[in-house]
Amino acid sequence: MNTSVEAQKTSTIWSNWNDTVRCRPRRIVTATTETEVQEAVTHAASANLTLRPAGGGHSFGPVVATDGIVLDVRMSGELTIDGARAVVPGGRRLYEIFEPLWSHNVTLVNMGELDTTALTGAIGTGVHGTGIQLPSISASLSAARLVAATGDVIELEARTDLMRAARVSMGMLGVMCETTIDVLPAYDLHETSFFGSPEQALEEWDELLHSNRHFSFYYLPNERATATYANIFPPVPSGTAGEICYTTIRNALEPGEGFSDVDSLERRDRMNRILTYTYPVMYREIEYAIPLDAAKRVFREVRNRLRDHHPSYAHPIDVRFVAQDDALLSWCHDGPKAIFSVPDSRDCKYDDVFADLEAVFCHHGGLPHWGKEHRLTAQRLKQLQPGFEQFREIRRELDPHGVFLNDHLRALFL
Repeated sequence: MNTSVEAQKTSTIWSNWNDTVRCRPRRIVTATTETEVQEAVTHAASANLTLRPAGGGHSFGPVVATDGIVLDVRMSGELTIDGARAVVPGGRRLYEIFEPLWSHNVTLVNMGELDTTALTGAIGTGVHGTGIQLPSISASLSAARLVAATGDVIELEARTDLMRAARVSMGMLGVMCETTIDVLPAYDLHETSFFGSPEQALEEWDELLHSNRHFSFYYLPNERATATYANIFPPVPSGTAGEICYTTIRNALEPGEGFSDVDSLERRDRMNRILTYTYPVMYREIEYAIPLDAAKRVFREVRNRLRDHHPSYAHPIDVRFVAQDDALLSWCHDGPKAIFSVPDSRDCKYDDVFADLEAVFCHHGGLPHWGKEHRLTAQRLKQLQPGFEQFREIRRELDPHGVFLNDHLRALFL
């Protein structure tokens, strides 16, 4: 038995960021070198334990929960730049990499709304931002070092089936100790936001989507939804009542002097400073990618469902857009998608708003974000996801004994 792993016994409860997923693993192991990751993996395999890499713990679903080993990857070493690519040690949080990237005059292609996520976790679950020409963060992965279930290190290369599987794999193929990602020359974002009616959002949808690098909007079903997230939304214009949309467009500029004008709802800054949000409340969330040609119909149905069946629902629904990519488990495998993010209070019942709107999304061929809650089965995913079976075959080949599968993932991918 490996002594360094054995020495890290714990009775500590692991929980995700909002404390909705909790487990009591046999051990929580921190690994700072590739050798320590190998030791943890081989120990788990020999002891017939499940090992789950934890990332930043920002998944809403139980992708990490295990009674085996939770692995906290914190690779030592420095981020380096190789032309238009950055080599990033495993486990780095996004907020830890922006300054080193900027010092080399480069930055990420895009990002989501949280900078506290681990880059490897964002890659593994398909975290995304918004932009019809901008795919999920996972699409920027061009190489990686992966510790497989045997403890061997596999070097992943671009344009291979193994890379297509690894890009969105939720830690099921192994532990990424190093990632090489595509980067862009450093850029600012100029952001403009405005309030408008849902009808206005529908009318301007296509023009704003195709004429801006980033386009997204929040649908606010009532005044309470605005108040709940008051640190994100400015005061609603006087005389406005009932449902409203808060639209944001952003475009890239050469780095320059930043500014923020609260009156015009306009600002400019480095891309990560513009795209990062801090949410004021703990919440749960489902999120589905909808084929673009069905997205407006889905938006109308969501409005109707909330008005007719859930008038007390008081959260903003975020509508974003993501480009196509070729990861086997990508939800944008067959073209760009509209993304509907539906939050609710931490103590909500899934069978209420979540289940009702999930039925709408599924009716229109929606696929779930792997880091959010959902109730899709392996049978349904096989029907919707063309790369599903190919991914399962690759996973079985790399990890035939399911070292990296917890109960949630085993039900879907065994």
